[in-house]
Amino acid sequence: PDLSSTLRKLGNVASGFDSVVNRIEQLEIYVDCGTSPHMPYPSDDKKLLKKLQNTMSVLQEQINQLNNTVTNVQSQFKKLHETVKDVKQYADDLET
Repeated sequence: PDLSSTLRKLGNVASGFDSVVNRIEQLEIYVDCGTSPHMPYPSDDKKLLKKLQNTMSVLQEQINQLNNTVTNVQSQFKKLHETVKDVKQYADDLET
């Protein structure tokens, strides 16, 4: 066999291996979510969907709170920067 034929076969083997690895990862995700890996469409499980929706709602709320906190911290740093600038100007004025 020539080199290109061998490389093609190796590519097919690697592709098949990747497919198997992806399938194993999907099955692990289904099991971690509490669903049977034998279910054709685990998303049809209404309890799982409700749990995922609730989790997403909680995460969205936490993201919003985090965003508000970051905004407040940025505002405080801006005020602090202005105060430091004023103090520096005051110190410069005292020196002259």
